[in-house]
Amino acid sequence: DIESKEPQKPKVESEGNAKPAAEKPEKDAKVVQAAIAEVEKAIDESLQSKSRKNICKVPDDWHIKYKPTVGSWKKFVASQKDKFKVIDLANGNFAIHRVSDELPESLTAKNPNKTWKKVLEAAWTMYAGVTPKYERDVDAFLSTLPSGVRSTKPDKGNSVVAKEKSEKKEAEATAADQNAKRKAEPENGTAEETNKDSASTKPAKKKKKVANKN
Repeated sequence: DIESKEPQKPKVESEGNAKPAAEKPEKDAKVVQAAIAEVEKAIDESLQSKSRKNICKVPDDWHIKYKPTVGSWKKFVASQKDKFKVIDLANGNFAIHRVSDELPESLTAKNPNKTWKKVLEAAWTMYAGVTPKYERDVDAFLSTLPSGVRSTKPDKGNSVVAKEKSEKKEAEATAADQNAKRKAEPENGTAEETNKDSASTKPAKKKKKVANKN
């Protein structure tokens, strides 16, 4: 005999626990839009600063209102590629720009080594423009840098590049000494041979006869 099995009925949630299928996505979309507005507000506030433009402050309640849904501040901003650009800075901070913003040359240059020099020259020009000629001083200009930056020295002990340079200089010095010795040896030999030849060609001096007095 074949046992008959009744089809299992799908579980039906109680009315209190049931959630409309579209409710959560709609809620997430609202949170995303609110988070975007927070980023826009943070950018506008940063532009009011003279020295920290586009260095945006994270909203105090971000970890409560937005992080559970959209993630961390930087991660969310970076995910909105059609609206924002995240630029990592050398000091560890990051700047947030709108996609429509024209980025400074210092952030987009292909050769940063040349760019920072141009920026430094521009800073000196600005300094000279607001400082009388008799008051211009390089030390005063550089004193605006943080003390930690001004006291920075090359780390020769741990630098592989410095070690390689040192070894290269030692090798060059050794090679130079060897070349100098090679050049000096034949010259000395020739000089000695010349002296010998000259000595052999000189006529022998005649001994003077001393007359015997009787």
